[in-house]
Amino acid sequence: MNEKFFDLSMEKQDKIMNAALKVFTKNRYKHASTDVIIKEAGISKGLLFHYFTSKAGLYSFLYAYCVKYVSMERNQMISAEESNYFNLLFQIEQSNLRATRKYPYIALFLDRVLEEVDTEAEALICEKREEYLEETKRILMQSSQENRFSQTTDAVRAEEIMQYTLSGIRGRFRSQQEMQPELLIHSLCESIRYFEQLFGRKE
Repeated sequence: MNEKFFDLSMEKQDKIMNAALKVFTKNRYKHASTDVIIKEAGISKGLLFHYFTSKAGLYSFLYAYCVKYVSMERNQMISAEESNYFNLLFQIEQSNLRATRKYPYIALFLDRVLEEVDTEAEALICEKREEYLEETKRILMQSSQENRFSQTTDAVRAEEIMQYTLSGIRGRFRSQQEMQPELLIHSLCESIRYFEQLFGRKE
């Protein structure tokens, strides 16, 4: 973490963070422009590079910060006693919703990074990305595999359909001009509940 950055006022920190999140969400790493970021944030390029010496430095800082921030929200929202797979997915999205109240693009940014194929970008965040994926896996492991789906459901196909649908929803919102985080999370949660009715194990 770049400790100097936290000497800025909270308002300025949030402006820079939200500008960078927006640009890195809407563009893959290679095409994300620091010129657009400074314009969105209303700061000079000199100030940005005073705290982050390069686009790479900004990107790695941003991802590490977002993983930590979302992890804190998950710790507050996700019950360690929950064993229903669909409830856990729902709670993950509710955690994302809490995070988007401060950083509207944070959930879509974390999703975008999972799709990143640029070798420089991957090298910058590979350790934190594995940490984020392992945490998500650990949460979902609270639900045993045999208790996730009904006996008549093809589990592999069901998970593929769910992932494809949820990814499509995120992609649709990512392409919108202005972010609507509450509507995004609402759409994802509605789909999760629909899949629970379709594929879920009947008690």
